[in-house]
Amino acid sequence: RDCIMGALENRKECPYCRGPLTTDGVRKSVWHMRKIQALSVHCNNTNLGCTWTGELGSLDRHLDRCGFVEETCPLHIYGCSAVVCRNALAEHMGVCPVTK
Repeated sequence: RDCIMGALENRKECPYCRGPLTTDGVRKSVWHMRKIQALSVHCNNTNLGCTWTGELGSLDRHLDRCGFVEETCPLHIYGCSAVVCRNALAEHMGVCPVTK
């Protein structure tokens, strides 16, 4: 909804057929939202090695626990600039230059 409303601020026409359109003609379609949330997607971290695939509606839940999400070293406030995957964080902590 935010996307189409922003587009209508710039142009008062349908992005599909280019016919006249106002914000009064825009409404949410639950059916379309369900179809979109059911689309099959890959994890955002596929390039880092994650092999998860699932529905778009489950992606945020997956990312909350994905081991391939990149995180800054918890000791960055002491000068460590490392960015490592969650599943390698424990290993990094054992060799982190700040702890030496």
